[in-house]
Amino acid sequence: MISKILLFIFATSLLSCLSSPHNSTPEKENSAPLASKNQKIESSKQHLDPTTGIYIQAIEKYLEAVFQRDKTNLETLYILKRNNGQPDDFPKINLPTSLKNTKIVLLDQKESELQKHLFKKNSPAVNIIGWIEEQKAEFIFVTFFPEFQHSFDYHIRFKKINTEKRYHFDTLFNKEFIKK
Repeated sequence: MISKILLFIFATSLLSCLSSPHNSTPEKENSAPLASKNQKIESSKQHLDPTTGIYIQAIEKYLEAVFQRDKTNLETLYILKRNNGQPDDFPKINLPTSLKNTKIVLLDQKESELQKHLFKKNSPAVNIIGWIEEQKAEFIFVTFFPEFQHSFDYHIRFKKINTEKRYHFDTLFNKEFIKK
């Protein structure tokens, strides 16, 4: 658990350095793995690969939690695609263009710096740090708005029940960094 906390602190610190010119790496443009307009991905379908399925479950649970927190219906959720060669980097998965009536937009490091003015209470940016194991999955949603101001985190855990292949929601808790 301590290693996960240290990894979380490291990842959060790394994200705060996004604007530093010596941290930029060349990335392919238009490499965002968003679902195309003709491609439908539904979270309730079993046809999804396990990684995509659990990330969709986690994002939906996050959206529900944000609504419960202060009755905010998010218009857009900007997901920051961390790619630092670490096990908890954002995976190369196809996500739907919307979940629970919220537009989903994936941004790489360069795009996030250009779009940071859009990060607001109803359209935050999130850094999703995830660990998926055989019997459990854990996610930390580090939430930023306005711009890259660290606002709050949600920790969401799932577990498998006995021999089932599907993950089930287990626990959720949050930590506030700014006042609502």
